[in-house]
Amino acid sequence: MTVVVAVHAFDFPGSVPRLERVSGGGVLLDAVPAFSVDDVYGRLASYGEEGRASYAFRNVTVDVLLPLSMLPSVVFTSRWVALTVVTAPMYLCA
Repeated sequence: MTVVVAVHAFDFPGSVPRLERVSGGGVLLDAVPAFSVDDVYGRLASYGEEGRASYAFRNVTVDVLLPLSMLPSVVFTSRWVALTVVTAPMYLCA
């Protein structure tokens, strides 16, 4: 959760504020979907060269690292559920 907040609140390479700043107020493509190829190309063109470079860097780093950073939480929670809830003795389920 900390990573999600950091990506949206702080200005660093790959963050939402950085993209907005270098693209002149551009919005992430998945935040406000475009429904045609022309709309997508138009939005990418509006980012400018620096904005497109920032968006590409963000896709390679944040969009890969954020899910990986959440993986330990998902594994831990799944393991906890499997060990405590699914395999709980019947007298605890009454």
